[in-house]
Amino acid sequence: MSIFVIGALGFGLMTVLQTSQTESSKIKARTENSRALDFISDEVRRARTIGTDGTNAGRTFDPTTETIVLSLDIPSITASGRIVYYLKSTGLGNWKGPQVLYRWGPPLDADGNYTTAAWGHEALIDGINDTPIASSALTSSCPSPGLVSPVSDPPSGFYACITGTNTAQLFLTGQTKTASGEYDDSQTNDSQVVARARIRDADDTDTYTGISWSVKSLGGKYECSRSTSPATLWDMRTDFGSDSTDPDNTTKWIQNSSIGTQPQPIEVDSSKPLTITSSAIGPGTGCNSVGNSSTDGSEDLRDYGENISHTINFDNPTTFNGDRDDDAYNTSQVDSTKSGVRFLKKGDVPKFGGYTANPSSPSPDDQPSLGKFLYDKHMTIISPTNITIDDPSTPLVDERLTNPETQFIIPTKEELLADLTLTAAEKAAFSLLGDDQRIIAVEVGQDSDELANGDPNPGFDLQDNIFIVTSDIFSKKFPSTSFLPYP
Repeated sequence: MSIFVIGALGFGLMTVLQTSQTESSKIKARTENSRALDFISDEVRRARTIGTDGTNAGRTFDPTTETIVLSLDIPSITASGRIVYYLKSTGLGNWKGPQVLYRWGPPLDADGNYTTAAWGHEALIDGINDTPIASSALTSSCPSPGLVSPVSDPPSGFYACITGTNTAQLFLTGQTKTASGEYDDSQTNDSQVVARARIRDADDTDTYTGISWSVKSLGGKYECSRSTSPATLWDMRTDFGSDSTDPDNTTKWIQNSSIGTQPQPIEVDSSKPLTITSSAIGPGTGCNSVGNSSTDGSEDLRDYGENISHTINFDNPTTFNGDRDDDAYNTSQVDSTKSGVRFLKKGDVPKFGGYTANPSSPSPDDQPSLGKFLYDKHMTIISPTNITIDDPSTPLVDERLTNPETQFIIPTKEELLADLTLTAAEKAAFSLLGDDQRIIAVEVGQDSDELANGDPNPGFDLQDNIFIVTSDIFSKKFPSTSFLPYP
Protein backbone atom coordinates (compact mmCIF):
# COMPACT_ATOMS: atom_id res chain seq x y z
CA MET A 1 0.00 0.00 0.00
CA SER A 2 2.85 2.35 0.93
CA ILE A 3 4.48 1.73 -2.46
CA PHE A 4 1.41 3.05 -4.25
CA VAL A 5 1.24 6.05 -1.93
CA ILE A 6 4.90 6.93 -2.55
CA GLY A 7 4.41 6.39 -6.28
CA ALA A 8 1.40 8.67 -6.31
CA LEU A 9 3.30 11.30 -4.33
CA GLY A 10 6.25 11.04 -6.73
CA PHE A 11 3.97 11.38 -9.73
CA GLY A 12 2.31 14.40 -8.15
CA LEU A 13 5.67 16.01 -7.39
CA MET A 14 6.84 15.42 -10.97
CA THR A 15 3.63 16.98 -12.31
CA VAL A 16 4.09 20.01 -10.07
CA LEU A 17 7.71 20.41 -11.20
CA GLN A 18 6.77 20.09 -14.87
CA THR A 19 3.96 22.60 -14.46
CA SER A 20 6.31 24.94 -12.63
CA GLN A 21 8.93 24.64 -15.37
CA THR A 22 6.33 25.29 -18.08
CA GLU A 23 5.03 28.35 -16.24
CA SER A 24 8.59 29.56 -15.72
CA SER A 25 9.18 29.14 -19.44
CA LYS A 26 6.10 31.24 -20.17
CA ILE A 27 7.21 33.94 -17.75
CA LYS A 28 10.68 33.95 -19.29
CA ALA A 29 9.25 34.19 -22.81
CA ARG A 30 6.93 37.00 -21.74
CA THR A 31 9.82 38.88 -20.14
CA GLU A 32 12.13 38.44 -23.12
CA ASN A 33 9.39 39.47 -25.53
CA SER A 34 8.68 42.55 -23.43
CA ARG A 35 12.34 43.56 -23.34
CA ALA A 36 12.71 43.07 -27.09
CA LEU A 37 9.59 45.14 -27.80
CA ASP A 38 10.84 47.87 -25.45
CA PHE A 39 14.12 48.03 -27.38
CA ILE A 40 12.40 48.11 -30.78
CA SER A 41 9.83 50.65 -29.60
CA ASP A 42 12.56 52.97 -28.34
CA GLU A 43 14.22 52.90 -31.75
CA VAL A 44 10.93 53.43 -33.57
CA ARG A 45 10.34 56.56 -31.47
CA ARG A 46 13.62 57.96 -32.78
CA ALA A 47 12.43 57.49 -36.35
CA ARG A 48 10.89 60.01 -38.67
CA THR A 49 8.97 57.43 -40.69
CA ILE A 50 8.28 53.69 -40.48
CA GLY A 51 8.63 51.67 -43.67
CA THR A 52 8.71 48.05 -44.80
CA ASP A 53 11.30 48.17 -47.59
CA GLY A 54 15.00 47.44 -47.20
CA THR A 55 16.05 49.05 -50.50
CA ASN A 56 17.68 52.03 -48.78
CA ALA A 57 19.06 50.09 -45.83
CA GLY A 58 22.67 50.44 -46.91
CA ARG A 59 24.93 49.01 -49.56
CA THR A 60 25.91 45.83 -47.74
CA PHE A 61 22.39 44.81 -46.74
CA ASP A 62 20.68 42.40 -49.12
CA PRO A 63 16.90 42.89 -48.75
CA THR A 64 16.07 39.88 -50.92
CA THR A 65 17.24 37.20 -48.49
CA GLU A 66 15.36 38.15 -45.32
CA THR A 67 11.78 38.75 -44.18
CA ILE A 68 11.79 42.48 -43.53
CA VAL A 69 9.27 43.75 -40.99
CA LEU A 70 10.43 47.30 -40.16
CA SER A 71 12.61 49.84 -41.96
CA LEU A 72 13.26 52.95 -39.88
CA ASP A 73 14.25 56.35 -41.26
CA ILE A 74 16.11 57.99 -38.36
CA PRO A 75 17.25 61.57 -39.05
CA SER A 76 20.68 61.38 -37.41
CA ILE A 77 21.77 58.40 -39.51
CA THR A 78 19.63 58.64 -42.66
CA ALA A 79 22.68 59.36 -44.82
CA SER A 80 24.10 55.96 -43.87
CA GLY A 81 20.93 53.94 -44.42
CA ARG A 82 17.80 52.61 -42.75
CA ILE A 83 17.73 50.51 -39.60
CA VAL A 84 15.99 47.23 -40.43
CA TYR A 85 14.34 44.59 -38.25
CA TYR A 86 13.93 41.26 -39.99
CA LEU A 87 13.26 37.57 -39.37
CA LYS A 88 15.61 34.78 -40.34
CA SER A 89 14.88 31.04 -40.31
CA THR A 90 18.03 29.49 -41.82
CA GLY A 91 21.70 29.52 -40.88
CA LEU A 92 20.89 30.29 -37.25
CA GLY A 93 24.01 28.75 -35.74
CA ASN A 94 23.66 28.52 -31.97
CA TRP A 95 20.46 30.54 -31.92
CA LYS A 96 17.21 28.69 -31.23
CA GLY A 97 14.68 28.43 -34.03
CA PRO A 98 12.38 28.28 -35.68
CA GLN A 99 13.05 32.00 -36.31
CA VAL A 100 15.40 34.65 -34.98
CA LEU A 101 14.67 38.39 -34.97
CA TYR A 102 17.66 40.38 -36.22
CA ARG A 103 18.52 44.08 -36.30
CA TRP A 104 20.57 45.65 -39.08
CA GLY A 105 22.06 48.99 -38.09
CA PRO A 106 24.81 50.87 -36.28
CA PRO A 107 26.03 49.84 -32.83
CA LEU A 108 24.89 51.72 -29.73
CA ASP A 109 27.14 52.94 -26.94
CA ALA A 110 26.47 52.52 -23.21
CA ASP A 111 24.28 55.64 -23.21
CA GLY A 112 22.12 54.42 -26.09
CA ASN A 113 23.67 56.72 -28.70
CA TYR A 114 24.57 55.62 -32.21
CA THR A 115 28.28 55.15 -32.85
CA THR A 116 30.24 55.56 -36.07
CA ALA A 117 31.37 51.93 -36.08
CA ALA A 118 30.50 49.66 -38.99
CA TRP A 119 26.89 48.59 -39.34
CA GLY A 120 26.10 44.95 -38.72
CA HIS A 121 23.52 42.22 -38.18
CA GLU A 122 22.72 41.45 -34.54
CA ALA A 123 20.37 38.81 -33.17
CA LEU A 124 17.87 40.48 -30.86
CA ILE A 125 15.79 37.49 -29.70
CA ASP A 126 15.50 33.85 -30.77
CA GLY A 127 12.79 31.20 -30.45
CA ILE A 128 10.31 33.21 -32.50
CA ASN A 129 7.17 31.37 -33.62
CA ASP A 130 6.93 30.62 -37.35
CA THR A 131 3.21 29.76 -37.57
CA PRO A 132 1.52 32.01 -40.17
CA ILE A 133 -1.10 34.33 -38.70
CA ALA A 134 -4.64 33.54 -39.88
CA SER A 135 -6.22 36.17 -42.11
CA SER A 136 -9.16 36.49 -39.70
CA ALA A 137 -6.75 37.31 -36.87
CA LEU A 138 -4.99 39.89 -39.03
CA THR A 139 -8.29 41.57 -39.83
CA SER A 140 -8.90 41.90 -36.12
CA SER A 141 -5.40 43.01 -35.11
CA CYS A 142 -4.84 45.29 -38.09
CA PRO A 143 -8.09 46.85 -39.31
CA SER A 144 -8.16 49.24 -42.27
CA PRO A 145 -6.36 51.51 -43.04
CA GLY A 146 -3.52 49.66 -41.33
CA LEU A 147 -0.94 47.78 -43.43
CA VAL A 148 0.39 44.43 -42.23
CA SER A 149 4.15 44.02 -42.47
CA PRO A 150 5.89 41.94 -43.72
CA VAL A 151 4.16 42.64 -47.01
CA SER A 152 5.93 40.05 -49.18
CA ASP A 153 5.76 37.05 -46.83
CA PRO A 154 3.02 35.65 -44.57
CA PRO A 155 3.26 37.34 -41.15
CA SER A 156 4.20 35.03 -38.29
CA GLY A 157 6.03 35.48 -34.98
CA PHE A 158 6.94 39.14 -35.46
CA TYR A 159 4.80 41.48 -37.47
CA ALA A 160 3.55 45.04 -37.42
CA CYS A 161 0.37 46.90 -38.25
CA ILE A 162 1.53 50.20 -39.74
CA THR A 163 -0.81 53.16 -40.05
CA GLY A 164 0.40 55.99 -42.25
CA THR A 165 4.15 56.38 -41.93
CA ASN A 166 4.59 56.98 -38.21
CA THR A 167 2.41 54.61 -36.14
CA ALA A 168 2.91 50.89 -35.64
CA GLN A 169 1.37 48.18 -33.49
CA LEU A 170 4.05 45.53 -32.91
CA PHE A 171 3.29 41.85 -32.25
CA LEU A 172 5.96 39.43 -31.01
CA THR A 173 5.30 35.74 -30.32
CA GLY A 174 7.94 33.60 -28.64
CA GLN A 175 7.72 29.87 -28.03
CA THR A 176 7.77 28.20 -24.60
CA LYS A 177 9.12 24.78 -23.64
CA THR A 178 7.84 21.85 -21.61
CA ALA A 179 10.00 20.09 -19.04
CA SER A 180 11.17 17.70 -21.76
CA GLY A 181 12.48 20.58 -23.85
CA GLU A 182 9.78 20.46 -26.49
CA TYR A 183 8.00 23.56 -27.72
CA ASP A 184 4.28 23.26 -27.00
CA ASP A 185 2.99 26.77 -26.41
CA SER A 186 3.57 30.38 -27.35
CA GLN A 187 3.51 33.74 -25.64
CA THR A 188 2.48 36.90 -27.51
CA ASN A 189 3.26 40.47 -26.50
CA ASP A 190 2.19 43.59 -28.36
CA SER A 191 2.93 47.29 -28.14
CA GLN A 192 1.84 50.42 -29.98
CA VAL A 193 4.51 52.99 -30.80
CA VAL A 194 4.68 56.28 -32.70
CA ALA A 195 7.67 57.62 -34.65
CA ARG A 196 8.24 61.01 -33.05
CA ALA A 197 11.33 62.47 -34.71
CA ARG A 198 10.73 65.61 -36.70
CA ILE A 199 13.15 67.77 -38.63
CA ARG A 200 10.97 70.90 -38.34
CA ASP A 201 7.58 72.21 -37.30
CA ALA A 202 4.73 71.90 -39.77
CA ASP A 203 4.83 75.49 -41.07
CA ASP A 204 8.46 76.45 -40.57
CA THR A 205 10.02 75.70 -43.95
CA ASP A 206 11.89 79.01 -44.01
CA THR A 207 13.97 78.04 -40.99
CA TYR A 208 14.78 74.37 -41.54
CA THR A 209 16.05 72.74 -44.70
CA GLY A 210 15.22 69.10 -44.00
CA ILE A 211 11.86 67.88 -45.29
CA SER A 212 10.51 64.39 -44.75
CA TRP A 213 8.80 62.94 -47.82
CA SER A 214 7.07 59.63 -48.17
CA VAL A 215 6.29 58.13 -51.56
CA LYS A 216 3.56 55.60 -52.29
CA SER A 217 2.97 54.00 -55.68
CA LEU A 218 -0.46 53.96 -57.28
CA GLY A 219 0.73 51.63 -60.03
CA GLY A 220 0.51 52.76 -63.61
CA LYS A 221 1.01 50.81 -66.81
CA TYR A 222 3.90 50.95 -69.26
CA GLU A 223 4.32 48.65 -72.23
CA CYS A 224 7.49 47.49 -73.86
CA SER A 225 5.65 45.85 -76.73
CA ARG A 226 2.20 44.70 -77.76
CA SER A 227 3.55 41.68 -79.61
CA THR A 228 2.58 39.52 -76.66
CA SER A 229 -0.83 39.04 -75.12
CA PRO A 230 -1.13 40.41 -72.53
CA ALA A 231 1.30 43.19 -73.37
CA THR A 232 4.73 43.06 -71.73
CA LEU A 233 4.90 45.63 -68.93
CA TRP A 234 8.05 47.38 -67.79
CA ASP A 235 8.90 48.57 -64.31
CA MET A 236 9.31 52.26 -63.57
CA ARG A 237 12.33 53.68 -61.76
CA THR A 238 12.01 57.05 -60.05
CA ASP A 239 15.12 58.96 -58.95
CA PHE A 240 15.15 61.78 -56.40
CA GLY A 241 18.32 63.88 -56.50
CA SER A 242 19.60 67.21 -55.17
CA ASP A 243 23.29 66.96 -56.08
CA SER A 244 24.00 69.29 -59.01
CA THR A 245 27.59 68.04 -59.24
CA ASP A 246 26.69 64.36 -59.51
CA PRO A 247 23.39 63.45 -61.22
CA ASP A 248 23.89 59.80 -60.22
CA ASN A 249 23.80 60.67 -56.52
CA THR A 250 20.10 59.97 -56.09
CA THR A 251 17.66 58.03 -53.98
CA LYS A 252 16.20 55.53 -56.41
CA TRP A 253 12.84 53.87 -56.06
CA ILE A 254 11.73 51.03 -58.32
CA GLN A 255 8.08 50.07 -58.49
CA ASN A 256 5.89 48.20 -60.93
CA SER A 257 2.21 48.24 -61.78
CA SER A 258 1.19 46.09 -58.81
CA ILE A 259 3.42 47.21 -55.93
CA GLY A 260 3.73 50.03 -53.48
CA THR A 261 1.03 49.90 -50.82
CA GLN A 262 3.43 51.06 -48.15
CA PRO A 263 4.83 54.61 -48.37
CA GLN A 264 8.61 54.78 -48.55
CA PRO A 265 10.53 57.56 -46.76
CA ILE A 266 12.82 59.87 -48.72
CA GLU A 267 15.02 62.57 -47.23
CA VAL A 268 14.80 65.91 -49.01
CA ASP A 269 16.93 69.04 -48.53
CA SER A 270 14.70 72.02 -49.31
CA SER A 271 17.69 74.37 -49.58
CA LYS A 272 18.51 72.72 -52.91
CA PRO A 273 16.40 72.06 -56.02
CA LEU A 274 15.04 68.51 -56.15
CA THR A 275 14.97 66.71 -59.49
CA ILE A 276 12.53 63.83 -59.91
CA THR A 277 13.27 61.56 -62.88
CA SER A 278 11.07 58.76 -64.25
CA SER A 279 12.68 56.02 -66.37
CA ALA A 280 11.07 52.92 -67.86
CA ILE A 281 13.26 49.85 -67.33
CA GLY A 282 12.95 46.19 -68.20
CA PRO A 283 14.19 43.19 -70.13
CA GLY A 284 13.90 42.66 -73.85
CA THR A 285 14.72 44.55 -77.00
CA GLY A 286 12.77 45.76 -80.00
CA CYS A 287 10.25 47.63 -77.88
CA ASN A 288 7.93 50.05 -79.61
CA SER A 289 7.72 52.32 -76.55
CA VAL A 290 10.14 54.93 -75.28
CA GLY A 291 12.21 53.23 -72.60
CA ASN A 292 15.49 51.63 -71.63
CA SER A 293 15.76 48.06 -72.92
CA SER A 294 17.75 45.32 -71.21
CA THR A 295 17.98 47.15 -67.87
CA ASP A 296 17.12 46.04 -64.35
CA GLY A 297 17.33 49.27 -62.35
CA SER A 298 20.86 48.77 -61.00
CA GLU A 299 22.43 51.06 -63.59
CA ASP A 300 23.51 54.68 -63.08
CA LEU A 301 20.89 57.24 -63.97
CA ARG A 302 23.16 58.64 -66.68
CA ASP A 303 22.95 55.27 -68.47
CA TYR A 304 19.26 55.82 -69.20
CA GLY A 305 18.87 57.69 -72.46
CA GLU A 306 15.09 57.80 -72.20
CA ASN A 307 13.41 59.48 -69.24
CA ILE A 308 11.44 62.52 -68.17
CA SER A 309 12.39 64.76 -65.27
CA HIS A 310 11.03 67.68 -63.30
CA THR A 311 12.90 69.96 -60.91
CA ILE A 312 11.21 71.37 -57.81
CA ASN A 313 12.36 74.72 -56.43
CA PHE A 314 11.04 74.87 -52.88
CA ASP A 315 11.03 78.68 -52.95
CA ASN A 316 8.68 78.62 -55.95
CA PRO A 317 5.42 76.78 -55.18
CA THR A 318 4.52 76.90 -58.88
CA THR A 319 6.91 73.97 -59.29
CA PHE A 320 4.88 71.69 -57.00
CA ASN A 321 1.33 73.12 -57.27
CA GLY A 322 1.56 74.67 -53.84
CA ASP A 323 -1.21 76.41 -51.90
CA ARG A 324 -1.75 80.17 -51.92
CA ASP A 325 -2.80 82.14 -48.88
CA ASP A 326 -5.32 84.29 -50.76
CA ASP A 327 -7.17 82.01 -53.20
CA ALA A 328 -7.64 78.43 -54.38
CA TYR A 329 -4.62 78.01 -56.65
CA ASN A 330 -4.60 74.73 -58.57
CA THR A 331 -2.40 74.41 -61.66
CA SER A 332 -1.40 70.78 -62.07
CA GLN A 333 1.03 71.40 -64.95
CA VAL A 334 4.02 72.45 -62.90
CA ASP A 335 6.32 73.03 -65.89
CA SER A 336 4.91 74.99 -68.83
CA THR A 337 7.30 73.16 -71.18
CA LYS A 338 6.28 69.64 -70.08
CA SER A 339 2.67 68.58 -70.26
CA GLY A 340 3.69 65.08 -69.15
CA VAL A 341 4.35 65.96 -65.50
CA ARG A 342 1.36 66.80 -63.30
CA PHE A 343 1.02 67.46 -59.57
CA LEU A 344 -2.62 66.81 -58.64
CA LYS A 345 -4.39 67.99 -55.50
CA LYS A 346 -8.05 68.31 -54.51
CA GLY A 347 -10.10 69.54 -57.44
CA ASP A 348 -10.56 68.69 -61.12
CA VAL A 349 -8.52 65.88 -62.68
CA PRO A 350 -7.16 66.77 -66.16
CA LYS A 351 -9.01 64.96 -68.95
CA PHE A 352 -6.62 62.66 -70.74
CA GLY A 353 -7.37 59.50 -72.68
CA GLY A 354 -6.66 56.16 -71.13
CA TYR A 355 -4.44 53.15 -71.28
CA THR A 356 -5.40 50.22 -73.54
CA ALA A 357 -3.57 46.95 -72.99
CA ASN A 358 -4.55 45.52 -76.38
CA PRO A 359 -6.60 47.63 -78.83
CA SER A 360 -7.93 44.55 -80.62
CA SER A 361 -9.15 42.90 -77.42
CA PRO A 362 -10.76 45.08 -74.72
CA SER A 363 -10.13 43.94 -71.17
CA PRO A 364 -10.94 45.02 -67.60
CA ASP A 365 -7.40 46.43 -67.38
CA ASP A 366 -8.20 49.12 -69.93
CA GLN A 367 -8.59 52.63 -68.54
CA PRO A 368 -10.66 55.19 -70.48
CA SER A 369 -9.12 58.12 -68.60
CA LEU A 370 -6.75 59.25 -65.88
CA GLY A 371 -9.78 60.11 -63.76
CA LYS A 372 -11.12 56.55 -64.11
CA PHE A 373 -7.72 55.13 -63.15
CA LEU A 374 -7.81 57.14 -59.92
CA TYR A 375 -11.49 56.27 -59.43
CA ASP A 376 -10.53 52.59 -59.34
CA LYS A 377 -7.97 53.49 -56.65
CA HIS A 378 -10.81 55.03 -54.57
CA MET A 379 -9.34 58.51 -54.95
CA THR A 380 -11.73 60.33 -57.32
CA ILE A 381 -15.47 60.72 -57.82
CA ILE A 382 -17.52 61.88 -60.78
CA SER A 383 -17.93 65.64 -60.65
CA PRO A 384 -21.48 66.52 -59.54
CA THR A 385 -21.58 69.17 -62.27
CA ASN A 386 -20.48 66.73 -64.96
CA ILE A 387 -22.53 66.95 -68.19
CA THR A 388 -20.72 64.79 -70.71
CA ILE A 389 -23.10 61.97 -71.61
CA ASP A 390 -24.41 62.05 -75.18
CA ASP A 391 -27.90 61.15 -74.01
CA PRO A 392 -28.67 63.13 -70.83
CA SER A 393 -31.80 61.06 -70.32
CA THR A 394 -29.68 58.04 -69.36
CA PRO A 395 -26.98 59.39 -67.02
CA LEU A 396 -25.90 55.96 -65.86
CA VAL A 397 -22.88 55.77 -63.61
CA ASP A 398 -21.28 53.07 -65.78
CA GLU A 399 -21.62 55.29 -68.84
CA ARG A 400 -19.94 58.15 -67.11
CA LEU A 401 -17.11 55.98 -65.83
CA THR A 402 -16.21 54.73 -69.30
CA ASN A 403 -16.64 58.05 -71.10
CA PRO A 404 -13.21 59.69 -71.60
CA GLU A 405 -14.87 63.12 -71.45
CA THR A 406 -16.26 62.59 -67.95
CA GLN A 407 -14.95 65.08 -65.44
CA PHE A 408 -13.57 63.43 -62.30
CA ILE A 409 -12.54 65.31 -59.18
CA ILE A 410 -10.33 64.58 -56.20
CA PRO A 411 -12.92 65.40 -53.54
CA THR A 412 -12.92 67.08 -50.19
CA LYS A 413 -14.49 65.17 -47.32
CA GLU A 414 -17.69 67.17 -47.74
CA GLU A 415 -17.87 66.42 -51.48
CA LEU A 416 -17.35 62.72 -50.84
CA LEU A 417 -20.12 62.56 -48.24
CA ALA A 418 -22.50 64.41 -50.58
CA ASP A 419 -21.82 62.10 -53.54
CA LEU A 420 -24.92 60.21 -54.68
CA THR A 421 -23.23 57.59 -56.89
CA LEU A 422 -21.22 55.74 -54.22
CA THR A 423 -22.57 53.32 -51.63
CA ALA A 424 -21.77 53.67 -47.95
CA ALA A 425 -19.29 50.79 -48.26
CA GLU A 426 -17.56 52.45 -51.22
CA LYS A 427 -17.27 55.70 -49.30
CA ALA A 428 -15.80 53.82 -46.34
CA ALA A 429 -13.13 52.35 -48.64
CA PHE A 430 -12.29 55.74 -50.13
CA SER A 431 -8.82 57.26 -49.74
CA LEU A 432 -9.15 61.00 -49.25
CA LEU A 433 -6.13 62.92 -50.49
CA GLY A 434 -4.68 65.00 -47.68
CA ASP A 435 -3.82 68.68 -47.85
CA ASP A 436 -0.19 67.61 -47.37
CA GLN A 437 -0.28 65.26 -50.37
CA ARG A 438 0.08 65.46 -54.14
CA ILE A 439 -0.54 62.80 -56.76
CA ILE A 440 2.32 62.95 -59.25
CA ALA A 441 1.29 61.61 -62.66
CA VAL A 442 3.96 61.21 -65.33
CA GLU A 443 3.74 60.46 -69.04
CA VAL A 444 7.00 58.82 -70.11
CA GLY A 445 6.21 57.51 -73.58
CA GLN A 446 4.89 60.66 -75.29
CA ASP A 447 6.26 64.19 -75.47
CA SER A 448 3.01 66.03 -76.19
CA ASP A 449 -0.68 65.67 -75.48
CA GLU A 450 -1.41 66.74 -79.07
CA LEU A 451 -0.61 65.24 -82.46
CA ALA A 452 0.99 67.28 -85.22
CA ASN A 453 -2.46 68.10 -86.65
CA GLY A 454 -3.70 69.41 -83.30
CA ASP A 455 -5.83 66.39 -82.43
CA PRO A 456 -5.52 64.80 -78.97
CA ASN A 457 -2.68 62.29 -78.74
CA PRO A 458 -4.31 58.90 -77.88
CA GLY A 459 -1.02 57.61 -76.45
CA PHE A 460 -0.76 60.41 -73.91
CA ASP A 461 -2.50 59.08 -70.78
CA LEU A 462 -0.45 60.25 -67.75
CA GLN A 463 -0.59 56.70 -66.40
CA ASP A 464 2.98 55.54 -66.93
CA ASN A 465 4.19 56.47 -63.45
CA ILE A 466 1.73 57.54 -60.75
CA PHE A 467 2.54 57.95 -57.08
CA ILE A 468 1.51 59.92 -54.00
CA VAL A 469 3.99 62.18 -52.22
CA THR A 470 3.34 63.30 -48.66
CA SER A 471 5.12 66.33 -47.21
CA ASP A 472 4.21 69.22 -44.92
CA ILE A 473 5.39 71.68 -47.55
CA PHE A 474 2.32 70.91 -49.66
CA SER A 475 -0.01 72.19 -46.94
CA LYS A 476 1.91 75.40 -46.32
CA LYS A 477 0.20 78.61 -47.51
CA PHE A 478 2.46 80.74 -49.72
CA PRO A 479 1.96 84.42 -50.62
CA SER A 480 0.96 85.09 -54.22
CA THR A 481 4.32 86.79 -54.87
CA SER A 482 6.04 83.41 -54.40
CA PHE A 483 4.34 81.89 -57.45
CA LEU A 484 6.86 82.55 -60.22
CA PRO A 485 6.88 81.29 -63.83
CA TYR A 486 8.75 78.03 -64.20
CA PRO A 487 12.36 78.95 -65.08
